[in-house]
Amino acid sequence: MVSRIYERRRELLVSLTGLDINRVSQMPEWPVDNALNKLYSQLTSREKEILQLRYGAGDGYTYTLEEVGRIINVSPERVRQIAVKALRKAQSTNPKDLEMFLQ
Repeated sequence: MVSRIYERRRELLVSLTGLDINRVSQMPEWPVDNALNKLYSQLTSREKEILQLRYGAGDGYTYTLEEVGRIINVSPERVRQIAVKALRKAQSTNPKDLEMFLQ
């Protein structure tokens, strides 16, 4: 279970940053967590929660828009809108700002 969670976190990091999947997949867990925390620091708690649920970065399970909507008590469309906004915010981070976390 733990390995699936970290695999999901690695996938999220690649999605958010465009980093090379081969490089990220060979990293230990702590630099991936540190880089994600840096990205999360730019998001609201709701945005962070939605990305973690949608990508399975919290518990390893990827939730649907409907499931996330039920969890946080908003419509699936609102979940989608918040997720898109959060992805744009996180993707606007310069990958060079994450380099110190990924070495």
